[in-house]
Amino acid sequence: MSIDINLVKIASESSKDLRLRKIKTISFVILFIVGLSSVILFLINFRFSANYVRNQQDELTGSLSAHEEISTKIFLLNERLSDVSQILSDRKKYHEKADKVIEKIPPTVVVQEFQINEGGISMEVSSNSLLELNNFLNEILALSTSKTLSGVSLDGLTFSKTVFVLKLKAI
Repeated sequence: MSIDINLVKIASESSKDLRLRKIKTISFVILFIVGLSSVILFLINFRFSANYVRNQQDELTGSLSAHEEISTKIFLLNERLSDVSQILSDRKKYHEKADKVIEKIPPTVVVQEFQINEGGISMEVSSNSLLELNNFLNEILALSTSKTLSGVSLDGLTFSKTVFVLKLKAI
């Protein structure tokens, strides 16, 4: 009889089979990792692709173009306001000087002509009393001394039928 014939198989694995099983397990794990990373990369590429970003940009441009006319008007209005405020801050403050001069006019003195121009304030006042005109002129000269006005010049003093007329220029 032969000893080598054995109908019952004993479960003994050889080292070759063990290595083959380890390689199969490692290959399945690597296959799973590669498949999972491929799906993740596909989703990232789909979400952040150039076409997707262009579509988002076009949508944003379309929504902003609807407000473009309003924003242009607001921009122009702001520019005009800043220009006007710059002009107002640069121009001379004649109204302050005119207010100071008008405050000094006595009630018996009548203003016949009052002009404000680049040269300053030109005025023509009249009164029945020369003393009142003198007091008014002294008040204006006091404003000049206090540096409210930079100068006062007398253009003329005339008399016509009980009325004295004083012409002066204040700068």
